[in-house]
Amino acid sequence: MIWRYPALAGLLLMGQQYAMSAPTWPSPTDELEDLMLLNSGYRSRGFSAPVIPCSAPGENRIAAAEWIRTAFHDMATVTRVDGPLIGGLDASIVFETKNSENAGAAFNNTLTEYAPFISSQTSMADLISLGVYTATRSCGGPIVPIRGGHVDATEAGPQGVPRPESPLSTFQNQFSRMGFTTNEQMIQFTVCGHTIGGVHSANFPTVVPEGSVPNDYGLLDSTSAGFDSNIATEFVNGNTTNPLVVATGMGAELTSDKRVFMADNNVTIKTMQDPTMFANVCQAMFQKMVEIVPSTVTLTDIVTPYDIKPYDLQLTLLDGGSKFEFTGDIRIRTTTRSATSISQVQLIYRDRTGAKVSTPIKTTSKGTASGFDDQFSFYGFSAQIPTHTSISSFTVLITLTNGSTETWDNNGNGFKVDDTVIYHAPQSCLDSSGKLTVVAAVRNSASSPSLNVVVKTPRPSAILVPALSTSSVPMTIQSAIGVYQLYSASYSFSGSQAQSAVFGVSAGNSADNYKNTNRLKSVCSSLAPSWTWKPIPSSSPLPAYATSINSSSSTVFVLSPSTTVLTSAFTMVGSNFSVSSTQASSLTVILSPSASTSTSFSPSSSSSILSSVTSSANSFLTTSSANVSSSITSSSIASSSTWSTSSSSSALQLSSYPSSSTTPSSSTTSSANVSSWITSSTMASYSTSSTSNSSSALQLSSYLSSSTTSSSSTTSSTPTPSSPSGPGFAGYNYTGCLADSIYDRTFTAKGQTVDTNSYETCSAFCSGYMYFGVEYGSECYCGNALPVPAVLHKDIECNKVCTGNSTQTCGGDNRMSVFQSLTLHPPPTNPSIPGYKYVGCHTDRVSSRVLSDTWLFSHNMTVSMCSQFCGGKKYFGLEFAEECFCGDVFGNASSVVEERQCSMECVGDQKSFCGAANRLSVWSKT
Repeated sequence: MIWRYPALAGLLLMGQQYAMSAPTWPSPTDELEDLMLLNSGYRSRGFSAPVIPCSAPGENRIAAAEWIRTAFHDMATVTRVDGPLIGGLDASIVFETKNSENAGAAFNNTLTEYAPFISSQTSMADLISLGVYTATRSCGGPIVPIRGGHVDATEAGPQGVPRPESPLSTFQNQFSRMGFTTNEQMIQFTVCGHTIGGVHSANFPTVVPEGSVPNDYGLLDSTSAGFDSNIATEFVNGNTTNPLVVATGMGAELTSDKRVFMADNNVTIKTMQDPTMFANVCQAMFQKMVEIVPSTVTLTDIVTPYDIKPYDLQLTLLDGGSKFEFTGDIRIRTTTRSATSISQVQLIYRDRTGAKVSTPIKTTSKGTASGFDDQFSFYGFSAQIPTHTSISSFTVLITLTNGSTETWDNNGNGFKVDDTVIYHAPQSCLDSSGKLTVVAAVRNSASSPSLNVVVKTPRPSAILVPALSTSSVPMTIQSAIGVYQLYSASYSFSGSQAQSAVFGVSAGNSADNYKNTNRLKSVCSSLAPSWTWKPIPSSSPLPAYATSINSSSSTVFVLSPSTTVLTSAFTMVGSNFSVSSTQASSLTVILSPSASTSTSFSPSSSSSILSSVTSSANSFLTTSSANVSSSITSSSIASSSTWSTSSSSSALQLSSYPSSSTTPSSSTTSSANVSSWITSSTMASYSTSSTSNSSSALQLSSYLSSSTTSSSSTTSSTPTPSSPSGPGFAGYNYTGCLADSIYDRTFTAKGQTVDTNSYETCSAFCSGYMYFGVEYGSECYCGNALPVPAVLHKDIECNKVCTGNSTQTCGGDNRMSVFQSLTLHPPPTNPSIPGYKYVGCHTDRVSSRVLSDTWLFSHNMTVSMCSQFCGGKKYFGLEFAEECFCGDVFGNASSVVEERQCSMECVGDQKSFCGAANRLSVWSKT
C-alpha cells in the first residue's frame, strides 16, 4: 500500500538532506537505501509495514512509538571509561530485553519485526537506526537523516535508562553521560520521544491503574498517533492527560515527564509548542541519538536516494558460450520528474576494452514504487552481448516526451559490470534435502573461485535475533565453455537455514554476490547448446574444412549448434584416430570404415554436449547430455528429416522436410520422445577425407533412402498454450488476458506483490471482490469492475509462471490473467451526503494536493466522517481508503478519470468508496 502524509512545516528540512552530493553506485548502504525508500509497489521491501499507518497494528499498541523507544534504550547504555566512547547505538539491546529497565513487550516486538531484515549488508544496529526514520516519518514527523555502518555488539551493555522514580539529578547525570546537555537537550529529547504512544497499565499499574483509562493504555497526548507538538502545548496549557505528568497516589513518584519538563521552569518546553521549532528540534535530537556509536565505528555518509540505481545486474552464458544474456532493472527517481514524462530509457554500454557500442540496450517498464517522500519507476532489460567483446560499463539515457534527453553516468564513473566471475543461475539449484549446488563461470585468466554462503543461526530462546555466520567453499573445476571455465560447489543447510540464506561467488577481487536461495530451482539444468544434424545435398558446397568426400553419397551430415556458436576447438579421440577441428561453427562427421564399432569421440571443451558417436551396424549415432539422451539406428535417418536436441526440453525435436526436396522447407514441426525410434531400411556407407587445415575430420557419408518413414512418438514435454477458454479455477470464470499498465491499472482496489502468488493466494487476498487478476508472475490485483473498453489479448501472452505455483500462469509483462467470481459481490457505492453531491474520481498527487486546506487520516475513515470533519468546506475528498482532504478551491490541477480508478473501500465502511492511490473521490457543496 502507498501511505502518504502532507508536508509539515518541519519537513522543509527534507531538501537539506537530499541536497547532499548524489551517491555513487554501488554503495555499502544500497540495501539500507532500499529498506528506507521502497515502502510499496514494485520491489517493495516491507520494512515499514508494521508502522504504517502510525496507529497500527496491534491491540493497545503503537508500533512506531515502540521503534523509537527501542533506539533510545539501545543507545542509552553508552558510557566513557577514561577515554573512548563505548556502546551507544550498537544493538546491545538484543541481549538486554530481560533487564528491568526494558520491561514490557515493546522491545521484543520491535526486534522480532527487524529480525528478517538483518543481513551481511545491514546490521541490527543499522535497522534500529532506520526504524527511527521510518517510525517518525510514518507518524507525520520530520525526516531524520540516517547513516549506515553501525556495528552490532556481542553482549549486553550496562544499565542506561533512568528509572521513572529517579530524582531529577539522576536524569540530568544520565543524559549528560549520553552526550545531551542539561537541561535544554534533556527536555527536548524527552518531549520528542514522548509525542507518540502511551503507558501500559500492565507495566506501570501505579501510573495507569487498571480500568482508569480505555484499554488500560494511558496516552501521552491527545494525538498519540501523530508526531506533533501537542505534548508540549497540552503541558503548558495545563490540560495534559499524560500519565507521566498527572499520575496521583502511589504513581505520583513516577511522574518523570513532569520533573524533566519543569527542570528549567518551563522555558524549553514553551519553545517546543511551535510546530516548526518542534519538528526541527526533534530531527536534530533523533539524528544525534542514532549517531552515538563506539569510537571505533565510522559511520557512512547520510543515506540519500539515488536518481538512477541498477538492480540485479546479471550476465549469463548462453549455450555454447559465444554470447551473454545481460539482464537487470534500472530504477529512476520520479519524485520531481514525472513518470509520465519519460518516453524511453536505454543503456549505452562500453565493451571490454572501454569502446562505446553503437547499439543501445532497450528497456521496458516494469512497475512503480513509493516511499514516504519519493516515487520511483523501474525499467527492465534483457539483451544478448558477444562474450569476446563483452561489457565493462554503461550509462543510462532517458528520453522525455518533450524530446529532450538526460544522460546519467554515475557521477562520471559509469555503472560498472564485471565479467570476470559470473554466478550461473540456470545450472544452480537447491534440492529438497537442503543441498545447495552453485555453478560459476570464470574467465580463463582469473583465479579459482569460492562459494560464499551467509546463514542465519538461531541463538538461545531468550535472544530473538539470529546470528549471522559465513562459510566459504572452494569450487572445483568442471568443463570449459568458450573463454570461460565452469566451476561448481555444494553446501548443505541444516534446519530452516536455507529459506533465508544468501550466497555469492568470488575470484580474486571480483565477485557476484547477494543471491537469494529462495529464488533457486529444485533441479539444476545442464549448460549445452542445441545441436542439429543437418543433411547437406551433394550438390551444395561443403564446409571449407571438408575438402573432399571419397564417396558418391547424396547427403553429408553436419553437426552444428542451432542457437549459438562455439568458440573453442573440438578434440576427438577414438580407438584408431585423434583429430582436432578449429572450426567453431559446425562439425562435419564422416566415419571411417576401419573404425571400431565401439569408437567414440567427444568435444573436450563441452563434453556434456555430445558424449559419443559410434559406428556400430545397428546404432551409428548416439547423442546425449544431462537432460537429453537419444539413440538413432543406422536405418533411422531418412533424407526427409532433421533431428536436433535441445537443452531446454527433454524431447527430441523433428523438423520434417518434403521427401521430394533436397532443401528444408517451412513445414511442420513435431516432437518425439528421446527413447522413440524412427526406422527406415537404409544402411550407411563410410568414407574419409581431410580438412583444409591439415587436420583430420571425422565425417559421415550416408546413402539415405527416400522411402516411406514410419515413426513412433509420444507427446512433447513442452507446455502447450492455454485453450481458448483459458485456465480453470474453481469458483471463478476465466475472463481473459487483459492489457494492463502501471499508468492505468485494470484494478486499483487492492494489490500486492509476493513470492507465493497463485490463483489460490490471489483469490483469497481478493476475497469479497468480483475480480482478481494475476500479472508478471508475482503480482495480484483486486477489483469490482473491468475497464471500458477492456482490451483482450491472446492467452499465450499471459504465460508468466506464477511465483507460488509452477503449474499456473500469472499474466505477463503488462498483461493480466483475470478471473471473475461466480459469487455475487455487491460493490461499494458513493453514498448520498446531505448538502453535497458526488462530482467524480479526480487525480491527485502528494507533491501537489488538489485539496489542501485541512486533512484528516483515520483508520476508521468513512465518507460521513470526512464530510463532518471538513465542516462546510466547498469540497471534501477521500483517498487511499483512510485519508480525508478539505478545501474551498482546487489548489492544483486535477482531471476526472473513470470511476473504477477510485475503487478502494473505506477502512471504516467497506460499503463505500474512498478513492485510491493518487485518486480522490470528491464531493462538492450543492
